[in-house]
Amino acid sequence: MFSFSSPLSAGQNPENGTAIPSDTEARNEDMRLDEDVRVGQGQTGGLPSSENSVARLSTTSDKREWLHLDDDILMENIAVKRRITEKIVFVKEPWQVERHKSVARKNTDLTEEIERYRKQVETLMAGTHRSEAFIRHQDDEIKRLNKRISGGEEYVKRLQHGITKQVDEINALAIERIRETDARSEHLINNLTTEANAKIRHINELFRNEMEKMKSERVRELAALRVHWEERMKACRARELATQVSQESPHNRPASRSSDINIPNDGIPNDGTPNEGSTNGKQPGRESWPERRKAFVAGLRKKFPEKTSGIPVFTPLEQGNDSTDDTQRQKTTFVVDAERNGETTGKGTDALIAELTTKVDSIVELLKGTPSESTRRRRGPKARNGSGVEALKESEPADTRKELLAICRKVFKAAFDVQGDEDFMAHGPIKPEVLEAHERGDTAPDPNNLRFDLKHDCKSSWNSAVLRILAERVKAAYKTQSPSSARPDAYFLDLVQEKYGRVRKAWRMAQAHVNDSGDEETQTDIETRLTVRRDAELKRARFRERRVANYERRMETVKTAIKCKREEGAADASMWEWVESLLKELTEEGMSSDDSSDDDDYIVKFRPRTLPWRRNIDTVLNVIDRQYRKLTRGNRGPKLAPRKRTASGEPSSRKPVRGLPICLYNQRWLAKQSEQDVDKLEPSEKEFEWQDLHVE
Repeated sequence: MFSFSSPLSAGQNPENGTAIPSDTEARNEDMRLDEDVRVGQGQTGGLPSSENSVARLSTTSDKREWLHLDDDILMENIAVKRRITEKIVFVKEPWQVERHKSVARKNTDLTEEIERYRKQVETLMAGTHRSEAFIRHQDDEIKRLNKRISGGEEYVKRLQHGITKQVDEINALAIERIRETDARSEHLINNLTTEANAKIRHINELFRNEMEKMKSERVRELAALRVHWEERMKACRARELATQVSQESPHNRPASRSSDINIPNDGIPNDGTPNEGSTNGKQPGRESWPERRKAFVAGLRKKFPEKTSGIPVFTPLEQGNDSTDDTQRQKTTFVVDAERNGETTGKGTDALIAELTTKVDSIVELLKGTPSESTRRRRGPKARNGSGVEALKESEPADTRKELLAICRKVFKAAFDVQGDEDFMAHGPIKPEVLEAHERGDTAPDPNNLRFDLKHDCKSSWNSAVLRILAERVKAAYKTQSPSSARPDAYFLDLVQEKYGRVRKAWRMAQAHVNDSGDEETQTDIETRLTVRRDAELKRARFRERRVANYERRMETVKTAIKCKREEGAADASMWEWVESLLKELTEEGMSSDDSSDDDDYIVKFRPRTLPWRRNIDTVLNVIDRQYRKLTRGNRGPKLAPRKRTASGEPSSRKPVRGLPICLYNQRWLAKQSEQDVDKLEPSEKEFEWQDLHVE
C-alpha cells in the first residue's frame, strides 16, 4: 500500500470534490459492508483469507440487488473499482484503512469459524461413513446368518426325512420279526399243547386203569367181607336159635329173629314186588318193612352200642384246679378208638365193615342233601342299634340281606353300565354350573342318564336326588321278586347309600394322592398302588373263603354227628350240641385263616394261622376235621386238603372278633390288653358255659 498526500482539503473527495462522510456515516457504511460481506460469503461460500480487501470490495460492489447503498457510496465504489482496474494507486484515508482492517479481521474470524464448522462436518461425515460401513457389515453378516439358517433348516429337513425313513424301516423290521416270533411261538405252543394233551391222556388212562384195578379189588374185598359177614351172621343166628329151642317149649317160643331179617318172608320178594297173598306188600297185622328195618337197626345198636358208628364220643372232663390255665386243659390227650377210625384190622371187626360202609354212605348222602344255612351274625355299632332300619337289618336273615344286595348291584349295573365298583374309577365329574343350577332348583338329575358327584358324600343335594331314584328302582325290583315282603323306604335308601359309599371309596382310590415326599402321584404310581391293593384284597378274599368253607364244613359235620348220636340215643349227644353252639358263637370270623403251600405239582397243603385272642379249641376242631375226612373217604370229587396245625404257626393279622362271650377269649391274651382294648371288644353278656371235653 502506497501513501501520498492529497491537495484536496479535509472532508472533500479527491475524485469529485464531494464531502467525505462523517464518522457516524462511516460506521454505518462499515456495518452495511459487513452485512454485505456476510451475505456474499453465504451465497458464494466465502472468500479465502489471502484475498485483499479491494477484491472483496469489488466483489461486494457487484451485488447491487442486496447492497442498499446510497448513490454517492455506489459511485465511490465504482470509481474505486475503476482505479483498481487501471492500477491506479492512491492513498487511502485512515478511516478506510481501519474499515478495511476491521473487515479483514471479521473475514478472518468468519473463515476460522467456517473452517471449524467444516472440520466438524467432516468429522460427522466420517462418523456417518463409519456407521454406514458398520451397517453394511452387519447387513452382510445378517445375510450370511440367514444363508446359514436356511442351510440348517434344509439339513434338519434332510435329517428328519432320514430319521423318519429309518424309523419306518425299523418298524417294518420289528413287525416282521414280531410276526416271525408269533409264528414260532404259536408253533411251539401247539407242539407243547399237543405233548401236554398226550401226557394228560396217558396220565388219565393210567389213572382210569388204576381206579378200575382198585375198584375191582375193592369189589372183591367187599364181596369177601359180605360172604364172611353173612356166614358169621348165619352162625350167630343158628346159635341163638339153638339156644332158644333148648330153653323154650315149642308152644311158647316166639318167632325166630330170622323172620325179621328174611326179606322174602316179609311179603317183599327179591324183585321188590309184593308176594301173592299180601296186600300192597304188607301182610295184615304185620308192621311195614321200613318200620321193622328201623327196629332191627335199633336192636343192632343196642346189641353193639360201642360199634354203631365211627363218630368220636365226647365226655365231660373233670375240672382241675381253678388256677390251671384253660390252654393247658385243652392240651389233654384225645384218645380215639382206633377200631372206630378204621386204623386196625382183625377178625373180630370183619363182620361190621359192610354195615359201617353202608352207614357211612348214608351219612355222606345226608351231607350232600342237607343245604348249608348261613349263621352269620353282624356285629358292630350299627348292628347293635335296636331301632329303625338298623334293628330291621339285625333281625332279618342273612339270605334275605344277600338277596337285597344282589338286587342293588343289578340296579347299579343297569343304571351306570358298569360291572363292578372298580368301573366307577373312570366316572367323570359333573360340571359345576349343572350343580349350581340344581342347588337353585333349575335342573334335576336325568333318570335315563344318572351320574354321581363323587367329590361329595351321599348327603349332597345332587347325590341325594340320584340315590332316591335308585332306591325307588331297588324297591320296585324287590317288590317284583318278593311281593309278600315289605320294607320301609328308609331301608332301601340306606341300602343304596351303603353301595354309594363303596363306589366312592373305589373312585377315591383311583385319584392321585400325595406321597411321603409331598409330590403328587403320577399315573404309574397310581396304577402300582391299585395293583398292590387289588392283590391284597384278593388275598383277603381267598382267606375269607377258606374260613367260610371251614366253618360250613364243620357245622355240617357236627349237625350230622348230632343226628346220628340222637338216633343212637348216645349219652354224649349233648356234648356235640355244645360243640355246635360253640361254633355258632364263634361264627366264620372265629375260624383260622389258611396259608397255602405247594409241596409239589399235585398236593396242596394249608397251614392254619394262629389266633392269639381265641381260646384254644384246636383239638376240638381237629377232631371235627378228621371226622369229616373219614366220612368223605372213598367218595368221588376233590378231597379236603391237609391242614398242618402247629403251635408256632404264623399269627393272624386280623382283628379280634367283637361281641363274643368272655369265656371264648384267651385269658392270657385278655390279661395283657388295656381297659380300652377290652371295651372295644364289647364282650357279650350272654352266659355261655365252657366245658372241657375228653374224647374216647
